[in-house]
Amino acid sequence: MNNSDITVSIVTVNWKTPQLLSQCLDSISELDENHQFFEYLIVDNNSADGSVEMLKERYPYVKVLANDKNLGFSKACNQVIPDAKGKYVLLLNPDTVITRNAISNLVTFME
Repeated sequence: MNNSDITVSIVTVNWKTPQLLSQCLDSISELDENHQFFEYLIVDNNSADGSVEMLKERYPYVKVLANDKNLGFSKACNQVIPDAKGKYVLLLNPDTVITRNAISNLVTFME
């Protein structure tokens, strides 16, 4: 994947919500099956519930930062945003399910 192709970097902070996070990632993957336009940056705030292992096993295209303690939402986001490759950064809670055209409508508005 060419970094210039990445339109949106999606940043999600997880803390003990592996099932919700999985549903969120599945909803996004349906929109970008080849993982070509979105970059996925997940920060796990020391969930210690198998979330990190689930991400590595089921979503190998996701970049995961596993913290050894819960830093809170803003600090966790700030850990990965500086390295985001997308033209836009979307902060997305793990309990979100993306519907068709939601992200593309946001990008169209920003453009």
